[in-house]
Amino acid sequence: MKKYLLMGLWCMLASAAFAQGKEIMNNASGYGYEYYYKGVIENKSYQDITGWMGAVRVSGGRSLYFKNVDFLRNNIGVSIIGGGVGLADVNFDNNSSGGGLQILTSGYDSTLLGLERVRFTNNRGTSGAGVYSVLTDSRRVGLFNTVDFDYNTATQNGGGMFLEHGYQTMKNVRFTGNSANLGGGIYAENDFTLIGSNVHFTGNTATQGGGIYAAKNLTLHAENGDIVFTGNTGHGVYMGGANSVLRLEGTPTGSVIFNDTIGGAGKIVAAGSGVVRFNVQWGSAPLYLSSGAVSLDHTKDWSSTQLVCHGGGLHLADSQAVRLNLGSLDLQRPLALVPEVDMLGGKMDSLRFQSVSGYEGIRLEGFRLLSANAEAPTTLPFMEGAGKERVSVGADAYDDVFRYQATYNSSTGEITFTPQKLLLSQGLTTVKAFAPQVLLQPLTAYVAAQALFQESDLLGARRMAQVFAFDSPKSALYLQPFAQDNKQTFTNQAQVKNTRQGAVAGGMSADWEWFDDWVSSGGWYVSYQQDSAKFEPFTVRQSQYVAGGDLFLYSYRFFVQLMARAGIQKQAGPADDSRLVGGGSALMGWNIDLAASEWFLQPYGRYGYSYVAAGKDLQSGSARLPGSDFSLAQAEGGMSLWKLSDGPWRWHVGGAYLKQMPVKSQFTAGSAALPDFELDPFVQATAGVDWAGEKVALGADMQARFGKVRGWGGSLYVMF
Repeated sequence: MKKYLLMGLWCMLASAAFAQGKEIMNNASGYGYEYYYKGVIENKSYQDITGWMGAVRVSGGRSLYFKNVDFLRNNIGVSIIGGGVGLADVNFDNNSSGGGLQILTSGYDSTLLGLERVRFTNNRGTSGAGVYSVLTDSRRVGLFNTVDFDYNTATQNGGGMFLEHGYQTMKNVRFTGNSANLGGGIYAENDFTLIGSNVHFTGNTATQGGGIYAAKNLTLHAENGDIVFTGNTGHGVYMGGANSVLRLEGTPTGSVIFNDTIGGAGKIVAAGSGVVRFNVQWGSAPLYLSSGAVSLDHTKDWSSTQLVCHGGGLHLADSQAVRLNLGSLDLQRPLALVPEVDMLGGKMDSLRFQSVSGYEGIRLEGFRLLSANAEAPTTLPFMEGAGKERVSVGADAYDDVFRYQATYNSSTGEITFTPQKLLLSQGLTTVKAFAPQVLLQPLTAYVAAQALFQESDLLGARRMAQVFAFDSPKSALYLQPFAQDNKQTFTNQAQVKNTRQGAVAGGMSADWEWFDDWVSSGGWYVSYQQDSAKFEPFTVRQSQYVAGGDLFLYSYRFFVQLMARAGIQKQAGPADDSRLVGGGSALMGWNIDLAASEWFLQPYGRYGYSYVAAGKDLQSGSARLPGSDFSLAQAEGGMSLWKLSDGPWRWHVGGAYLKQMPVKSQFTAGSAALPDFELDPFVQATAGVDWAGEKVALGADMQARFGKVRGWGGSLYVMF
């Protein structure tokens, strides 16, 4: 016990010694405080310390955290020599000759652990008046979160920061009013990557590089917020190397935005997966489009620009139809565009190039309709000057409800938008063609209703197979996994690719006799199935949980099967929803003995009904897509040939003719009533083999479908 008490006392003394540190006040040849051990310094102010190493020196390879601390009017605020520093709620203000924070060696595990809510204001130094760092290992630099560099001045380079390391992550950081000879905001000595989220360079001044001076290559990556250059003197960014590359990467959540010019030599590359925005001419260097998109302010003259396309495109989504007057375009890869179209206003986004070279073209991948004319064709100018022959249209135009065919005239550079019409039935009825998104409600309802027929497709044939395999049905449990892959084309030309898989489990009772030699058995089942329905541009995934029962009756080879079912359908995709589903079916057939009770011909007919409750309302732009309940009927007539034997094996082949018909359909898009999504009749072929033992029956089926429904299906069967 005495041993542990002594150890505790030693720790307390050591902690007290750390808190005091090593103090040398106002020593012009050294520093104010030196710290060798790790710990936290809180609620302290270091003021008017003139030591040439700074108010605080951190060394010894240990970490020190400053929280709620001020460094005021010192020669240098903090010097790191072989140690680590983290800062939170810290102010560096008016530190005079060496600036706010210095990392003076890259060795001895020197580390900048991270900065949070830190301000560098009115600090002065030769280079790096706010932060001076010679670290070359980017792993030793933590996140800058909510940091301000305001009005810091360097007589040489880096008013806000001087950096030798090549990587920095910043979030909510401001460089405002800083000045230097090179790099008013940041001076980067070597290749430098800035991962920025809401980083602003505003009103900084330098001979070259008011915002950033990059001596070599520079990458600006905007993520979860923009990187913005505004009102900087000496260019927003200046590239100092003769062959340096400025890489600009936008993302879906952040843009690199230039309200200032770009100076220096080298190459500018627009890349990433988002938008790079230029509100002024970037400079004389060519701009290479690699990926993503570039946005150009249409109020500016871009006739001196040089664009080299290696992928990517121009971003034209600003909610107005504008005209861009551009310079040269070198098409090494296709240039992707999605222009905005104002039919009622008589204009669309248009381009004029002084010259176009290269081997590829300008590809219109779609259109954004600001207004539409659904009554008559509309012709609008798109391409002027050079390159008219390079334009191709890869998609039609769609408003909130209807579809418009887009046709390009390579001689005039104009595009004509024609409201499309479709023939919907044999009665020669025509309606306007609808945009894909408004078909989401009826098509998902149709897929849900159709999926309910899966159980009867599987169970009906199996019930009859049992009659032939045994002298009389036996009580049993069964399991039947299945999979299908279909393509369907509806009368409105909508196409659906559907993949379905699942399993059915159930049981049946032993038979019992009724009147006049009628025999019956009852059964129950539960099923689970997944559907992936793809109809451009959507993919909807549905899951169905269904429980049902059936009654099977037969007499003298005449049989009847009645089924009822109910369940829940859950949908994931553009319209996440849950709906009630239900239905029933009736099947009748005959078993015709062909030869010695070994061959049977089995004609049959079936009628089924499925119901899907209304889903939630959706929105397509300004058009409301209300949910509606939906009913679907299916009629089927078919014939099967069965081969039975005294042994355990049996097989069958067959074919069927099927027709599916909407019974109730009230879907609308805005004020337009959507047509019924009727499917033309189709043919289904089936082949299967079974093995029946004394206690277990096994089987496998394959299905093929032809006509408006094309695809295949398969199932396995196990009965205990």
